[in-house]
Amino acid sequence: MVKQDIYVNEEDEVQKKKNQRGSTFNGLTANEWTINSKSVWSDIKAPKKTDFYDNGEIIPLDLCDKIISIYSKEEDVILDPFMGLGNVIVSGIKSNRYCFGFEINKKYYEKAERNISSSLNLLVNGSYEIQNGDALELIDNVKDDSVQLVLTSPSYPFGVSFEEKDFSLMNEFAYEKNMEDLLFKIHKKVSPGGYCVFVVKDYRDIKNERPYVDFHSQISSIGKKAGFLLQDITIFDLNDQRGLILLGYPSRFYSNINHCYIIIFRKEK
Repeated sequence: MVKQDIYVNEEDEVQKKKNQRGSTFNGLTANEWTINSKSVWSDIKAPKKTDFYDNGEIIPLDLCDKIISIYSKEEDVILDPFMGLGNVIVSGIKSNRYCFGFEINKKYYEKAERNISSSLNLLVNGSYEIQNGDALELIDNVKDDSVQLVLTSPSYPFGVSFEEKDFSLMNEFAYEKNMEDLLFKIHKKVSPGGYCVFVVKDYRDIKNERPYVDFHSQISSIGKKAGFLLQDITIFDLNDQRGLILLGYPSRFYSNINHCYIIIFRKEK
């Protein structure tokens, strides 16, 4: 009788989880939903040094997995307009999503191709389409209201040009204008109730006498201007994984910026 009660309870629990998964937009159970709701994430490994590229922050594969599992479900469409090395695409394929990826830099596009191809030896669930070119132009080919999740980490405005199409080569004025144009287009492509997630890091521009540039605030402002709701900002904490550098000694004290901001926008239904 005791064994029978145990089996009944187990069956009830399985059915309960099945019902919960079927009632949510992302397929998470109530317990999984709660566990993922922390405002600071410190349980994800930092990117390897070999994974960095010249002008941007690579989203670690484990972080891609977590964000994709929270803000989308299987067979949803995912877009990364600043593909970099392709981790978002790899994670999306692994979790049975359909993925679009754009990368204007030929060198990084080819690295992403190799990264995705090598991963396909193990991952056969989802499908994808990647293109080498300007995200502002390529996104016009994506169907309106079709993307459940945009997940990306953009280049930073470290350039000096107003006319370049590569965001990493633009000056700040051109960068802000073009990012605004892109986010307006992204807003059209995201489905009602869908999400747009940017992973960014603030930085220092000591050379130009700007000790702290709050890049995440700039992106947040542009996203809201494009029509998105700013739903959340989660901290990706890397303090226990990265070493400390002596900064400003002995005249000015600076803290080490060992965290990223995960900016979560949502499109109203």
